[in-house]
Formats: sequence, C-alpha cells, structure tokens
Amino acid sequence: MEDGVRFKPNPQERKKISRYVRLNNRISVLNTINLAKAFIVILCFVLFSRRRNYYRDRHDDFEAKKYSPGLISHGDNKKTPSSPLKLQGESPLSIAKNLLKSSNVNPTVEIPDNINSVFAAVSEKRLDSDVPVFWHILKSGGTSIKDIYGTCMGKVEASETGILKGHDADKALDVIQVSDGGINYVNVDTTTPAGLVRAKEFKLIESGRADIVFTPLIHEASELFSPDHRAQCFAIFRHPVERAISLFHYLKKATWEPTFSKKLEKINTLEDYAVSEFAEDNWMVRFLTNKMAEKVTHKELALAKEIIRQKCLVGLLNDMEESVKRFNKYFGFSTKNDKCIVNLLKLGGSNTNIHKGNEEGGGGWRILRSNNLLDLELYDYVLQLYEEQKDLVK
Repeated sequence: MEDGVRFKPNPQERKKISRYVRLNNRISVLNTINLAKAFIVILCFVLFSRRRNYYRDRHDDFEAKKYSPGLISHGDNKKTPSSPLKLQGESPLSIAKNLLKSSNVNPTVEIPDNINSVFAAVSEKRLDSDVPVFWHILKSGGTSIKDIYGTCMGKVEASETGILKGHDADKALDVIQVSDGGINYVNVDTTTPAGLVRAKEFKLIESGRADIVFTPLIHEASELFSPDHRAQCFAIFRHPVERAISLFHYLKKATWEPTFSKKLEKINTLEDYAVSEFAEDNWMVRFLTNKMAEKVTHKELALAKEIIRQKCLVGLLNDMEESVKRFNKYFGFSTKNDKCIVNLLKLGGSNTNIHKGNEEGGGGWRILRSNNLLDLELYDYVLQLYEEQKDLVK
C-alpha cells in the first residue's frame, strides 16, 4: 500500500477474507459453547459435592452424639451395658408426684380421644379389668416377648397366631392351641384391621379370655376397649436404623410372611433396599399418630412422644432381661419361671435374624437414617423414659 492510498482487495481476495472471518466467528462460537458446557458440568459437580458433604456433615454429629453404639454414662458414673447410647453428663431422671417429667415435653399436645379415653396412663394404678397390650414394633423383640409370656408364663395371648389351622372360620370365641403343648391363643387376629373388627364382634376384651393382646395397630385396637375395660400399653424399642436393616435381611428370606414379595429377591444391597418401595420411613411415628400415607413432621413427633410418655411402659431390645422384669413387676405377673425367661434370652431370643454386621456408615445406612430422623428422635426420647420409668416399678 502506498502512502495515502487504501488497499482494495479484489473480489477473490475479498471472498477469502470473508470465509476466514466466518470461520473465526464459528470457532469463537464453538469455543464459547464448549466453555459454557464445561462450566455447567463443573457447577453441577460442585453442587453435588456440596450437597453430599452437607448431607454427611448434617448427620455425622447427630449420629455420633446420640446414636452411636456404646454405653449410657450417668452422673453417678454408673454404666448400663445394655444401652446403645453414650450421653455424657446425663443424670437419671426422677418422677415427681408420680408423673413422668421428660425433657422437651409439649404441654399443648392433646392425645386423640380414642387413645386417651381407653389407654390407661402408666402412672395410674392398675385395675383388675385392665388388659396389657403389647405394641409390636416389627423386628424389635416382639416374638421373644410372645414366647416369654406364652411359653414361660402360660399367658393366653391374642395375636395373629390364633387364626391358624382354619380358626379364622370359627363362629365363637375360644382358646386354642396351634400345636400340642404350645402357647394358648384366643382364636382371633389382633394384628390386622379386619381381624380387630372380628375380635370386637366376639367381645374379646369383655370375655376376659386374653391375658395379653399383641398388635402394631394401637388406633384400630383402641376400638376393642372402653373406660371400663382399659388397655395398658407396653413395648420393646430398638434403634430405628438397626431395626430397618434387620427387617431388610429378614424380609428377603421370610417367604411365609404376607409382606413377602418376589421383587425383594432382586434387591441385593442395603442401598438398593433403602431407596426401594419396601423401605419404611418413620414407622413408629406413623403408627402412633395414625398417619400412614401423609407426610409426618415434628408436629406428629410431638404427639408420638406424648402418647409414649403418658400411655406406654417402655423396654429396650438391648436390655431385654431388665425390661421383662419391669413388665412383670408393673403388671403383677408371677416370676416363678425366671429361669425359663433367662434361658430363652441367652439363646438370643426368638425369631432372631442373623446377618453380617450392621453396615454402619455405608450409603444404605445413611439413606435409612435420613428417612427415619423422626423415629431416631423418638427413640432418643424413649431412652430417657426408660431411665425415668424404673421408678414406676419400685
């Protein structure tokens, strides 16, 4: 180019320059798109990592403080080897004026009338017409309790066993044995809604035939009782995540259970089970508040705590022998066959489900824990009640 003269490319050179510019523009656009994609991928990875870390951090301290296996340490430096928690500085709580005084009690919570009117308070004096009702939490020692009171103590029981061998077609109430020399059962099923309706029609409670009623359905079972024939609740509790894991291993092989499904055969890991349709969430809170399908919150947890506090004598799977002693003293049951009870418990109880470890800390454990946070809080509360209620049986 000469001074003062602007270079003018010919048409062919102009086309080359135009193609070069368009190519550069395309490369710039592609680079921008690729950079945007890379940014989105990195952002998603960071968000996922933060969410995962938040999930872990949120629960690790919670688990370590409240739910790690160990011993309860009390203010008097005595340790209860049966308890699964280690609560530093905790002192045994006392009962003032024969009323339980657990911490975090919400005095504004009202127990539904169907429970409040027919379930006796644990602090009330027992009446001869009162009937013990064992609230059966699955995989929490319920079968052992049945064997202890049926085999060792000769009590007549009302449970699901009474309708075996065709006794669901019986036209009248009766006490039967499903095996020679076995436990005596009333010929009703108190573990299903339909069975409870039939038991009510047979006037099970008024008949006085059953010494103990076993059921997971306390709201439906309340229909059997009245202020003149009250229920007295007692139960064995277990760490909710340990219970859920035990239930998983049990259900995979329990082909005889009505809840068995062949779909379970395809679930091989605890993590797969934890996200499946078969995994429970907050079973205890749901059954106590009769919220089976709806979302449960701390409102339902507060009600569940109050029902247990006022209406239920609690025991622990980790302290079965002491729990059974409390039940016997509270209900006035004879303890002549203590040796039978001790021997049964030494064998590990009944319907024991043995599996490898509890897989604590794994993905399945964490998911189950996350799904059962309300039950975990309720279990922590039960541990406090267990310390308090020892004064009830002195």
